[in-house]
Amino acid sequence: MDAAPNGHAMATRSRPGPSGTLSQPQVTFPSLNEADIPYLTPSTPSRKSNSPAKLSSKSPRKSRSPAKSRSRSPSKTDTSNGSKATTKLAHLAFLQPMITFEETSEIKGDGVPEAALRFWRDYMVPVKDEETVIPSALKASRPQVPESSYGPNLFNVQDAMEIHAQVTKIVELAKENRGRSHEPDWVSTVVGPLITLLETLPSMMSSHKERRVKALTISSVSIQPRELCPSSDLLGVVDRKIDHALAINLTKDEQRSLQTAGAMYRVAGEPSINQTSAFAFMLMFLHFEVKVDARDPLIQLGVWIAAELEKRFREGYPMDVPIPAVAIYGDTWHLWLAFAISLSTSEKQKAGKAYRVQFIGPVVIGSTHSYIGVYKIIHIMKAVIKWGLTVYQRDYVERILATYKKKK
Repeated sequence: MDAAPNGHAMATRSRPGPSGTLSQPQVTFPSLNEADIPYLTPSTPSRKSNSPAKLSSKSPRKSRSPAKSRSRSPSKTDTSNGSKATTKLAHLAFLQPMITFEETSEIKGDGVPEAALRFWRDYMVPVKDEETVIPSALKASRPQVPESSYGPNLFNVQDAMEIHAQVTKIVELAKENRGRSHEPDWVSTVVGPLITLLETLPSMMSSHKERRVKALTISSVSIQPRELCPSSDLLGVVDRKIDHALAINLTKDEQRSLQTAGAMYRVAGEPSINQTSAFAFMLMFLHFEVKVDARDPLIQLGVWIAAELEKRFREGYPMDVPIPAVAIYGDTWHLWLAFAISLSTSEKQKAGKAYRVQFIGPVVIGSTHSYIGVYKIIHIMKAVIKWGLTVYQRDYVERILATYKKKK
């Protein structure tokens, strides 16, 4: 986070080359007036480094001003009821809850939930080039793929050939559309097919050949109820959507349990276990936002995930479960991890919330520029999906249901 000369804290992030009680780190919260908002004043304050979280990094962090101003998108930006469009990443530090981003290569436990530390250790690990092999099933095309992605118990020859055919198509479409496509075209021709490939991998299918995860298109939905949206007096209510999410395909018994539980207790609006009634009982665990220009996908990811954490807070769901998010800059996929950090009494008074939203990362997991880049994306995403189908589903669903049982 940066501090402007007037002492107001602002969130920054630089683009990289790569359950328990929450502790209470010391945080400086910004006060806000119109002079602090870049789109209300002709000049933007100069900045210096001022990290909000007690994170450590072995290598020095790069400091860069927030992303360039972005245009308003009717499909993903709700500025009704007097809301002003948030156009810079720095503005998220002025919202309630406060949303901050920290680039780091290593984290320690101060203020970070144990579940987030475990996720970072086990899944935020990029694949090195020397860890790739040419599978015997694909000797004809000779792609380099992560060694641990292939083996006799993972894919048979037919599966490997079918997957490679889809990877080849994705790489070719990326080459054909690179630099010429608008965001919706890039999403539909390159990113969408890759996310669909993830949900159809053999390891993602149940014993009855049913998909265990489902790709959802989020760009046309809104955060509901509106009270879940982050807001501030000057920025108003900020409602941002993302492009896609992956959700767990729950069994019919699990869905019935959640639907019954969700009907018992509402904050406002329709019953739902997440931040939108459009997918009321879909257990979303991995979120994606795409940009093909200078705009920053983290703005929309930040607002969308903040709404999920506010839903958890209001409903009494577990707040210590982390939320992985993928920011896609054209070809390059960056994995971030978001979680809530609880605040002290004095910090709550300044922030207006009992917690703040912290993003840490990123890990550059791959690129659609090449075969090896796409296979690296598949490798990391498979691991994150496995986490969703095991740790996240087991812990989160059970604890949501336990929450509703207490409310009976």
